Amino acid sequence: MSEGADFERAIGYCKELRDIYQQNKTYAKIRDVMKNEGSFYTQIISTERIVPRYFYARYYGQGFKQMGLTGDAFVYRGKPLEKQIDFTNKLLRLYPGSVILKEEPDASLDDEPGMFIHAFIVLPVENKAMIDKFTENKVHPNIAKYSLMTHIAAVQILRKTKEDSQELNKVYGILENELPGIRRSVRVTSISSHKPTKQ
Repeated sequence: MSEGADFERAIGYCKELRDIYQQNKTYAKIRDVMKNEGSFYTQIISTERIVPRYFYARYYGQGFKQMGLTGDAFVYRGKPLEKQIDFTNKLLRLYPGSVILKEEPDASLDDEPGMFIHAFIVLPVENKAMIDKFTENKVHPNIAKYSLMTHIAAVQILRKTKEDSQELNKVYGILENELPGIRRSVRVTSISSHKPTKQ
C-alpha cells in the first residue's frame, strides 16, 4: 500500500482489520497490523508526497444527451504528474467517436450532432477552514500540504478574456461534493468569478 503513498487509506484498512481480528480474538494478527499502522503514520509525517493532478472536462453535443452529459462539466482526480494527453486519451477510449476541443467553444455547440469534450488541467482551491484548523493545531507541514491539495471542494480555472486574446481570466468551479469521494470525478455545479470563502 505504501508504494502508492495513500497512507491514510492504508490506515483505514488497518482499523477495519483490527476490528475483525478483535472479534475473532486473533491478537497476534492485531499486533502485526498495529505495527504496519504505526509505520504508515511515520511515513505520513516523513514523506513529501506528490499530489494528484486535477482535470476539468465539459461535454458538448447531442451525442452525449442520452448519457445525460450534454452541458455538464466534471472535475476528475488524476494520478500525480498525469499528463493532459494521457487524460484526454482516456476520455477518447471511454467515449469513442468524441472530439477533444483545444479551445472553449460557444455553448450553442450543445445543440449540434456529435460528441465534443473540452478538457484541461485545473488547480485545487485550498480550503480556508482547513488552513485555519491546521495553523491552530500546528499540524506537520507534510500533512497539511498534502491534505489541503487532496481534499477539495472547488478548483481554479483559467479562461481567455476574449476569443482572440491571450489574456487569461481566473474563475472558480464549485464542486457538487468534495474530492476525494467514492468516485474519482465530481460534477461542477457552478462557475464563479469570486474565490469561495466557505467550503
